[in-house]
Amino acid sequence: MNEWIMNLINELEKKLNQSNAQMIGTAMGQRTWSEKQRTNKVHRPSMEESANDFSSKIPQMKEAIKGRFADKLTEELGKQEKALTNFL
Repeated sequence: MNEWIMNLINELEKKLNQSNAQMIGTAMGQRTWSEKQRTNKVHRPSMEESANDFSSKIPQMKEAIKGRFADKLTEELGKQEKALTNFL
């Protein structure tokens, strides 16, 4: 009978540890989500401003730089602009 009680206590301890691990995982997920939301709220305006500045400067750079290099440069900057816009 003593062995049966010890087995029962061990099983209860395992279940308690599983429950604690699940609660910690859930809490960490919620914390990560709230930190991401806060970061987006704080940094999103500056990211949007940077994206707008970047896209408005591309035509000016193309005017300032002539030739094939300007074409290649504007093509690459266009790709970067799309990547930045998709990131937002």
